[in-house]
Amino acid sequence: AIGFCNAMQGLGMVLANPHVPGHLQALLQQAVIPFTLSASFVLLGARFRVQQYWGVLLILGGIALQLWPSSSQGVADADSAAGWDRGSASWALLFLLAQLPVAMAAVLQERAFQAVPVNVFQMMFWASTSQ
Repeated sequence: AIGFCNAMQGLGMVLANPHVPGHLQALLQQAVIPFTLSASFVLLGARFRVQQYWGVLLILGGIALQLWPSSSQGVADADSAAGWDRGSASWALLFLLAQLPVAMAAVLQERAFQAVPVNVFQMMFWASTSQ
């Protein structure tokens, strides 16, 4: 299930990649943090500190500001020069939603790690070696 989640994230990102500007990709990838926090809260019953919720709100605010239609001509010109038009919003949404499966994979991993003791260094070694 974890591998499937990672594959779905990769598929969504690869499909949307040519249609979403690089600066927006970097921002949209940060959505994995709010997605993971939400999934951990719902599925694992995890609780977080107030600062962590504020951090998630900052991330969501940054994404909203970037995706919000600009009324300024200068910003619209910069977006056009970067290859971004408002018709690309569906690709940006796909790129954004591609972060959901990897957030679910993180929650599944957390659940698996709770069940058995895991040496993080060995796990990272074997994960890197197998890739």
